[in-house]
Amino acid sequence: MTSSKAVISSAETVLRWRVEAICEHFGGVRAAGRALKINYAYLSRLKNGEKSNPTPRVLRKLGLQKVVTYAPIRTVLDFKGELLEMRP
Repeated sequence: MTSSKAVISSAETVLRWRVEAICEHFGGVRAAGRALKINYAYLSRLKNGEKSNPTPRVLRKLGLQKVVTYAPIRTVLDFKGELLEMRP
């Protein structure tokens, strides 16, 4: 089962990878910012992981979309056989 931290980390990795690829394609953060009409400083923060929740507008410009998923909560049985919720 995938933990929520792993999912968040994976999403941030995809975001950072995409921004890095776009910057490489355009020849740098400033050039990418100009081409995509995104502030280059903000683009740099996304690339470095300082920011991680861009708006739908920015995501579209980066060729990405946000996808929300749901996962079951892990559970265990206590000593009496009753179901307990485990919290991360």
